[in-house]
Amino acid sequence: MSKAFLIGIVIFLLGCSAGSLSVDATDYASLCKQAEQEGKNVVVLVTAADCPVCHGLLREWTGCREWAEWQREHVLLCHTALSDTANLFPRLLNTMAVPLVVVVSPDRRIQYAHTGFISATKLKQVITGTGKGHVGSSILSNHLYTTSPRELYRLFSDVLAVQFGLQQQPIDREQVTLHLQHSLEIEPYFMNRYLEWKYYRAMGDVQRADSCRVGLLNTLSDEDKILYAPEIMELNPALKLVGKDEDRIFPEDYNFEWGEKDREITFEIPYENKSAKPLIIVSVKQSCNCLNTFWDSSPLAVHGKSRIKVVYHNKGEGVSRKKIQVYTNDPGSPYEITLHGRLKK
Repeated sequence: MSKAFLIGIVIFLLGCSAGSLSVDATDYASLCKQAEQEGKNVVVLVTAADCPVCHGLLREWTGCREWAEWQREHVLLCHTALSDTANLFPRLLNTMAVPLVVVVSPDRRIQYAHTGFISATKLKQVITGTGKGHVGSSILSNHLYTTSPRELYRLFSDVLAVQFGLQQQPIDREQVTLHLQHSLEIEPYFMNRYLEWKYYRAMGDVQRADSCRVGLLNTLSDEDKILYAPEIMELNPALKLVGKDEDRIFPEDYNFEWGEKDREITFEIPYENKSAKPLIIVSVKQSCNCLNTFWDSSPLAVHGKSRIKVVYHNKGEGVSRKKIQVYTNDPGSPYEITLHGRLKK
C-alpha cells in the first residue's frame, strides 16, 4: 500500500477535508447489525479507482463461482470505493497501489488485515482457518497470506477502529498519526510492485512490466529476500541455480514405504542449514493434491537441523513418485525433492 494512500486514509478518518473524497460504500452499520444477527463475518474491501491490483482482485473474486456461492452463505461484503473527484488531493488516490482487505467478526473485532492482492480461494482459507503450511503460527502473522508486518496490522486496527467503531481501547488520534509515520518507515513495498509487474505483464504492456521488474531487482531489501524468495525467482529465473550436492540443504531424493492397508502415510524429511545465515522456509509446493506438507516457519540457526512433515494420501498404488519444491531465503532455492514410495514387501 502506498504511503500517499495511507496518509490519505488517516486524513480522511480524522475528519480533515473529508468532503473532497467521494466514497461509494455499502452501509457498514446495517451490515454489522445483520452480521451480529446472523453470526457472520464482514469482509471490508477498500479500493481506489486507478488501482490495477484492485481491478485484478475484483475480477478474480467476481469470476470465482466457488467464492461467490460460499460468500453469499457465510460472509457479508462491505466494498468501499474511493475517488478524489474534486482533485483536492493530487496524486493521493491514484497512487494507491493495492487494495485493503479486513475481516471483521460478528462482534466487530478485527480478525485479519491484508494489503495487496489475495485470491478468493485464499481468503476463504483464511476465514475458515483451513490454510495449510505453518505449524503453530497465528494466521495474522502468516506472511504467506498477508503482505503486512505486524506493525501495519496494529495500525489498521487503530485506523479501522476510528472509521467503523470497532471494539478497541480508546486511542489518541495524534498517536495514530505517529504510529502511521513509524509504520511507513518499515513498510516493505516488494509485493505491491511485484503485483504491478504481474498486472502489466498480463495486460501485454511489456515496457512497463520490464521497468517494474528491473526496479524491483535493483531495490531488494534483506527482508524482501527472506519473505518473497519464490516471487524473486519468478522475476529472475537465473537465481534457481543450485550449488554442489554436499551444499544442499535438503535431500534430492527421499524414500518411504507403506503397509498394504495404509491409506494415509506420514513421514518426515530431515534437513540441515548449511548456509551462512539463519534459514527460513517461505513455502512448499507439491506436485499433486495427494500430498500435504507442514514445516516450522521460524528461522533455523546455522548448522541447525529440522524436519518437513509430509502426509501422503495413498489410493491403493503399489509405487509412487511425487515431488515437492521447497522455497527458502537461501540463494540455492528452490530445492526439489523427489519422493519415492512403495508398498512394503
